[in-house]
Amino acid sequence: MAAVAVEADEAGAHPAGARASTQHLPGLLRDLGHPGGIAEEGIGRLGGGVDVDLAGGVWGGHDPEYASARWANRIARHRPVGVRDVAQWGHAHHQHHHHCLARRVTRRANLLTPGGFFVPRSSPMRETYPMSQPLDLQGSFHVYDTTLRDGAQQEGLNLSVADKLTIARQLDGLGVGFIEGGWPGANPKDTEFFRRASRELDLRHARLAAFGATRRAGVRAADDPQVAALRDSGASVVTLVAKSHDRHVELALRTTLEENLEMVRDTVSHLRAEGQTVFLDAEHFFDGYRDNRDYALEVLRTAMTAGAEVVALCDTNGGMLPDWVSDVVTDVIASTGARVGIHAHNDSGCAVANSLAAVAAGATHVQGCINGYGERTGNADPVTVVANLELKLDRAVLPAGLLREATRIAHAVAEVTNVPPASRQPYVGTSAFAHKAGLHASAIKVDPNLYQHMDPIGVGNDMRLLVSDMAGRASIELKGKELGFDLSGDRELVTRVTDRVKAMEQTGYTFEAADASFELLLVEEVEGVRPSYFDVESGA
Repeated sequence: MAAVAVEADEAGAHPAGARASTQHLPGLLRDLGHPGGIAEEGIGRLGGGVDVDLAGGVWGGHDPEYASARWANRIARHRPVGVRDVAQWGHAHHQHHHHCLARRVTRRANLLTPGGFFVPRSSPMRETYPMSQPLDLQGSFHVYDTTLRDGAQQEGLNLSVADKLTIARQLDGLGVGFIEGGWPGANPKDTEFFRRASRELDLRHARLAAFGATRRAGVRAADDPQVAALRDSGASVVTLVAKSHDRHVELALRTTLEENLEMVRDTVSHLRAEGQTVFLDAEHFFDGYRDNRDYALEVLRTAMTAGAEVVALCDTNGGMLPDWVSDVVTDVIASTGARVGIHAHNDSGCAVANSLAAVAAGATHVQGCINGYGERTGNADPVTVVANLELKLDRAVLPAGLLREATRIAHAVAEVTNVPPASRQPYVGTSAFAHKAGLHASAIKVDPNLYQHMDPIGVGNDMRLLVSDMAGRASIELKGKELGFDLSGDRELVTRVTDRVKAMEQTGYTFEAADASFELLLVEEVEGVRPSYFDVESGA
């Protein structure tokens, strides 16, 4: 089996280098024996902070179909699993200047598959849905993604129509029930998106929703051009934003409280008469509820009476805390009987917690943006919300098995947005199941559950063991096993490798993001000679 070697120094360790050094990867990967076709499809766009895995996916001794699926996940995510020396451009490792990447791919071991190292935690069986009884994604519980509209308001995030179509397909693959495509009529790009979506999107799980505002004051909904754009968008669902805070009605809309209620009633009833499902986003609801509870509730009642199916309570300024959200949602349901949703921003760092608090209080519709995208500090990440609902609360809200696609899809969307994914993102981040401390490794050697809250395969992620000056013998032994070496019977060898790593780290080397460098060191200690993969000859 051929070996791959790549050198990187300080000048070359950057995203542009990634493009240059990976342009021939598809053919190279085929030469190395990887599944045909997957590599070319999976390499995709190589943008800022892209990681390319040259090693993951060849899993000796495992079922070929399983190996192909794992390989596809690695490539699609651009995740470094076995080779991380120069694969982490765009992350926090630009300062490492000693990387040398070399890989014998046939020896890679998988620690997380059945029979591998990870021992799955036993847990109550979640409710399953046989093929004859599919989960109704537009039924008793809604997962509503607004990445293409609210997420696109993030600073530095700009999406073309083609980008939005690509992301919509990824979100549909996750199994969300609704995808908000944008605001037709408000800008040419969103209008074009809905025009092309009707021809180019074949959604298997989601319904497409168009976003817009209630009609203008003093104009009938049937005569308002913005309402007409919603009506003509081709979307079967329309989400209307309406003012529910009295001060916003008077200061921002510059109309009366009574006219605002009429704007809600007229617009909802008009779109319902046209055959569209209507959701209402009650903007600034929590702040409005605090200042004028009666009026905020009246906005909701007006929308429901006019035919809105859901009223989503929006923490538009993102300043709420979970207990406050729970109290308000409980009161709203008791006072209005409405079907309640939650739309939480993250300005107080509580968007996910607030969403879960709302669900616990009775909300059955959750909005959010994948990867937590959004204006200012972002929105609730529906992946985190859904993972908590499914894995912690045993509540099925996605089609069975699709949560395992979460990591791949989150990273695929990040590739399109060109916003590097946060490595410490819950569940799907590259560091979400990474272990560095020697004490942790000692415990993981006995049972991975001791330092992990779940089996990462449940969200399509991996456990990673990091080698550093914090490593003890257990870290070295487990990392060796991950790389295909059984070091358990040679305590002297493990001690020698551990001491050498610590000594090199003391002089400025770092192995945390350099698996291949560590493997070269390990091979040298095991075989007694530094490995050589090629010879360089000078011509005459």
